[in-house]
Amino acid sequence: VELIVVTTTNQSGDTLYDDHCGGGTEGFEYLKRWNGSYGAGRACALIGPLTVLVPIPPATIHRDTFHVNSQSYTGTWRAQLLLKDKGGALLPQEQRVSNTFRVIGTWTP
Repeated sequence: VELIVVTTTNQSGDTLYDDHCGGGTEGFEYLKRWNGSYGAGRACALIGPLTVLVPIPPATIHRDTFHVNSQSYTGTWRAQLLLKDKGGALLPQEQRVSNTFRVIGTWTP
């Protein structure tokens, strides 16, 4: 399992929230579209509440971690965060995904 660090800079004028109980890694090549097959998703169902919101105040940087598991295939990947506004609504998808990165896995789709 490899660790990925995603850095988010809040350039809005409001506090944003990163839900550390959701999101995950998504690959492209397996289904020829972004999807979590063979990726690593996050969930907090075993520790109690289904959300762990970490505030990201305006003009600050937040670092979050994700994993690439041993089933991830060779290809193009990204991390999708669950970033929310102060009302709890998800930010648009283009504001919640990382830059892409390359995984050298044990198989190719």
